[in-house]
Parts: sequence; C-alpha cells; structure tokens
Amino acid sequence: MAALLATSLLAGCVAPSASTAAGCPAGWRAAALWSTQAGAESRLDFVDADDRVTSRPVPYLGFEAAPGSPSARRGDQVVLVSNGDLDRDRTHLITFDTRGCEISAVPLNEHAVMGLSAGPSDSYTSSWLNGAAQVRRYPISGGVPVEVSFPDLGPFKLIRHGDQLFGFTTSDGKDDRPLLIAMDPQSLAERGRWTLPDDVGWVGAALVFADRLYFSYTGKGDGSSGEGTKLGVFDIAGSTLTSVAMKKPAPYLLTASEDAVYIGHTFINPGYRPVSEYVWVSRYRPSTGAIESFDVASEAGISITAIRVVADRLLVLGDTPDQSQGKLLTYALPSMRKLSTVVLTAPAGTGANYLAGLITP
Repeated sequence: MAALLATSLLAGCVAPSASTAAGCPAGWRAAALWSTQAGAESRLDFVDADDRVTSRPVPYLGFEAAPGSPSARRGDQVVLVSNGDLDRDRTHLITFDTRGCEISAVPLNEHAVMGLSAGPSDSYTSSWLNGAAQVRRYPISGGVPVEVSFPDLGPFKLIRHGDQLFGFTTSDGKDDRPLLIAMDPQSLAERGRWTLPDDVGWVGAALVFADRLYFSYTGKGDGSSGEGTKLGVFDIAGSTLTSVAMKKPAPYLLTASEDAVYIGHTFINPGYRPVSEYVWVSRYRPSTGAIESFDVASEAGISITAIRVVADRLLVLGDTPDQSQGKLLTYALPSMRKLSTVVLTAPAGTGANYLAGLITP
C-alpha cells in the first residue's frame, strides 16, 4: 500500500528556475536531442521541411539516452527530465513549448527521475530510493507537490489517461512480478492493482490508443532467457489483459496514427543480438489484427532510438554503431515509402554525447 510522504519539497513550492527562448526555426518538423553527462551542455538539432539542420544549445545535462529516455506530451508542450551530470546533483523538469521553442526548467529535489508523465495541469515523476518507489505530482502552476511512496516496488513507468494515472512497476526484492497500478491523478492514492504475466518484465514504453493501454513484453513466457515478442493490451474499461504476438523480437517503442499502432524493435538491456540487427518497425491494426514489419534501419546503418507519427509521416531516429552520427528517416504513411534521410553529426567536445530523444511540433 502506498504511503503519503511529506509534501514540503523545494521549500513547499515549485517554480521555474530558468527559461530560454529564441523562436522556432522556420518550418521545423522535428528536433533531435543530444545530451551528455560530462560535457558542458546538451543540444537540439532542428530539421526543417527542406531537410536543413539548425543546432541550438540546451543548458541542461543528463537527459537519459534513447530509447530509455522518459518524455510526455501536454498539448503543445513536451515534458522531459534532465538528471544532471555524473554526480546526479542537478535534476530538472524540462518543458519545451513547440509553438515558440521556449525551454523552461524547474529544479527537482530528486536524485534521478526514472519515469515521467503529464496531465493537463500537472507533471508526474517516479524515482526509487531505499527499496521503495516514489511517485510525485508537480502542479505546473507551482505550489506544493504531492509525493507517495510504494514500499518494495521498483521504479514506475507512468502514463496519464483521463482521470487515471497508470504505473507499470515490479515487486522489487521479492518475486520481481510485473504489476500495473492505477492511481488517482490528484492524490496519487492507489485505486487498483493487477499482477501481470512474468514475461511482461519491466515495462519501459506504453501508449493509450482507443481506450486500450498498449505496452511491450520484454521477456519470454517459457521462463527461458531471451527477448520479448508480444505487445500487451490492457482494456481500461473492462480491466482485462490480452496480448498480440509480434513477428519480430524486442518490440519496445510505441507511436500511433489514426488507425494503427507502430512499434519500434530496438535494443534494451540485456541484449541478445548485435545492435545492428534491431532494424524493424511493425504496424499493428487493431481493427483487423493485421501485422506488417518493415526493415527501416539496415540500409541507413543505424539502430532505432525513437519513432514518431506526425500526420501522414513516420519519423525514425537512430544512431550509427560508433554514435558519431544520428540519422532522421521520414516515411510516407501508409505506404512506408521513404521520403528522406537527414544526417546529424554528434556534438564535439569533451564527454560522451548520445541521442536522448525526438521532439516534434
């Protein structure tokens, strides 16, 4: 059972610490985020309609490496988290406004945020400390955060939908059973708990599509070691769970068009094959059950780190094996005809630089 903790964080309120704005590059259609834990700054590479690249510094460090980087969408805002440098002492909640490309940041009294979601007027984070998961709600207007502790549970993958906040977690330190927990989005009080099949594993990606909660299985149901091969489907209204058998292994990244869910197959720890072999994006149409898989990464020589549907386009972001380059691939939907490839060069300077996510208008 969750325990309510003290809510006096950050002197009892949360307020933006910094804001940067330079206006958006004309006609931008995507931005790749590079980050580091040892360099001086992160960087956004904006790609416009003519495939030109404009780079801008971001004065925050330690955005998690994709595909594991948490992010959330709130209307025209993208919510991210930077966990700071190697000492993990500068955690910030970042909001990127896609209308003016303004970045605002709120300092958090958290060592490292591992899960993130957003509602109309709140942001939610999860972390883990001393054998317990913490879930926090931060009002975007400022004020006192709400914090709840879940003893003996691991970090949460959070997703807000309507009047529910869902969290995928595991029973840490005991039987490591995967769990789905529903919470009140205001008080964070637990409303429901479901034990999931063992092969669900640790859930790092989830998506609500047509009132169903989709998520990736990261393990195998027969108890053997290997990659997951299923897509979980939780019916929110009926509280029932089914699954879809995928044609390719390691389904993980999720995005959706009006009539289909797109799944990116990508490397997550532990790995079972070379990174270069994770090359697929699959399309699942819930109305018919049809599944199609497309090799989008072999020709480009990348491993997939992020995917995003924008109108009638599928954007695929990936990096080369040495992480010296990123590539943004664009496909027409539903044909999956490739429209363009844009090469992005990793930032120079001290410290390892890595792709940390994809932002779209």
